[in-house]
Amino acid sequence: MDSRTGHLQRREDIIIRQYHHPDDLQFKGQDLQIDSTVGGVRRLFVAPTHQSKGVARKLMATLTSHALDHKLHVLELTTSKYNQTALHFYQKLGWKITGQTNYHGFTLVVLRLKLSVGPR
Repeated sequence: MDSRTGHLQRREDIIIRQYHHPDDLQFKGQDLQIDSTVGGVRRLFVAPTHQSKGVARKLMATLTSHALDHKLHVLELTTSKYNQTALHFYQKLGWKITGQTNYHGFTLVVLRLKLSVGPR
């Protein structure tokens, strides 16, 4: 989202990070199977003035499409166990809770989304 205009940026501006090496992981000690088909979603926010307007759903759809374009099979993200709004939102979109991890004293819930990989 462009902070000046409030518009979604082009798909090319959304970055999907692929894991190629264990040192690339942001959270050490997660029980992941690391390969180049797993992408991580990090630091996704929608400004309060744009919430409840479908922006997050559009961002996630764009992100998922971009991941598929880059031959990813799974996306993974973490959020606070106390952020029930986010947890409910992600689960409504098909994300599954796969565990928890601790990061600097905070308990984070790990969620994964299996992508439908097929002809595009």
